[in-house]
Amino acid sequence: MGKIEKHWPKDEIIKALKRLPQDKHINNKLLIQYRKEGYNICHVGKIRQKFGSVEQAYKEAGIKYSIMRRKNYWTKEKIIEALKKLPQSKSISNKLLIQYKKEGYNICDKSLILRNFHSIEHACKEANIKYHRLCEEWPKEKIIKALRNLPQDNPINNELLIQYRKNGYHICHIVIIYRKFGSIEQACKEANIKYASMISRWPKERIIKALKKLPQDKPINSKLLIQYRKTGYDICELTILRDKFGSIEQACKEAGVKYHSFRLCEEWTKEKIIDALKGLHKKYGNFKPIELHKFSNLKEICSYKVIKNRFGSIKKAFEEAGIIYNTLDWTNERIINTLKQLYEKEGPYIKRHIDTKFAKIKKMCSTTVIRERFGSLDKAAKYAGIEFMISDNVFSPNIGMQETEILDNVEKEKGIFIARQVCIGRYVVDGYAPDLHKIYEVDEPHHKRQIAHDNKREMELLEMTDCSIERIKLW
Repeated sequence: MGKIEKHWPKDEIIKALKRLPQDKHINNKLLIQYRKEGYNICHVGKIRQKFGSVEQAYKEAGIKYSIMRRKNYWTKEKIIEALKKLPQSKSISNKLLIQYKKEGYNICDKSLILRNFHSIEHACKEANIKYHRLCEEWPKEKIIKALRNLPQDNPINNELLIQYRKNGYHICHIVIIYRKFGSIEQACKEANIKYASMISRWPKERIIKALKKLPQDKPINSKLLIQYRKTGYDICELTILRDKFGSIEQACKEAGVKYHSFRLCEEWTKEKIIDALKGLHKKYGNFKPIELHKFSNLKEICSYKVIKNRFGSIKKAFEEAGIIYNTLDWTNERIINTLKQLYEKEGPYIKRHIDTKFAKIKKMCSTTVIRERFGSLDKAAKYAGIEFMISDNVFSPNIGMQETEILDNVEKEKGIFIARQVCIGRYVVDGYAPDLHKIYEVDEPHHKRQIAHDNKREMELLEMTDCSIERIKLW
């Protein structure tokens, strides 16, 4: 049984608020923290019920309330003021900002600074504060020296570099090596050090031997392989295994090891799934498809993926079991209206943001529900009269490996400001110089394979704006 809350009239809440420590500006997060620490205060939800908002409760109690979480509160001017009030003994960096926020300094989240200034470096420039870049700490010569000082028993690769860094060896982050040299292989060439990619380190024979050495009490599947790898067994990544053998099943056949696919589980036939769904319906009544994950964890039914593979869709499985299919009351109209509202409030967004950003906080249903209703996300977007933003980069959602450094050099040479990752229509451009009315695009080696796409994108950008476009090619 949960903890029973006592009755909290307005007067008692005000008294309890006054008893709390007053050394920091109170906000919702701090209230929750005080409650966890054992202070006699009711739940935030109870305060909202009585006063309408936490802010109103603090006004009536005559206590300062921090509205630092509100996006509208943090204008450019307020961010600059807050940055100037921070300790100036050290140059500001991303890590230091997070540290100051944890220590209770009045500064907004990093995301709000990026929304207003496009980069923390630019915010520091406007506030006349020193900014510390990790890349400046690590010039090419220093990276080469650090690589030569590493143990040379085994050829260098990405995993080994991460391991050395964890073990306390003096070496920069992999991302910085990528930015400076383009790849770890190139860095090793310049340092005259042996480099071995993960694929070359794992020939077929070695993988077969590694599979045979794994515990044989359970049949192998991808989930189990990931688990063994995390617990320290010597086995390669699944991508390498698939590259070498075509599939995990084929690798297990060649190694003479039992394989058990959790996706197409032989135990769970259509009849057994239907019986399990009917049993859940009797036990819990009408339930929502999203609750299948919960029932699967309780081992009352197989995984969501197995049901989908057996029936083609969850809806069909529900229909065959004679259960009402209820997708969280997300009707077609509601989905279209929500897509429009998110576009108006948040601006253009990428398809994956629906699941990673909006569905998590229950602002939107999942992409699987949208696809079931409309056939595809693009069709739903057409009905809503919006266009999804295109993300061109795979390495990072938006920023290229050498992009930041190159555009920084252009800024210094020409003495101009270049805004980064600017949204124009459904595209995000690498840089935009408002003074010159010019768009900058940094074309890294992977752009060789998408020349037609880049030309189409350029034509659309020229039609949308009067800007000139400068392409900086690195190939």
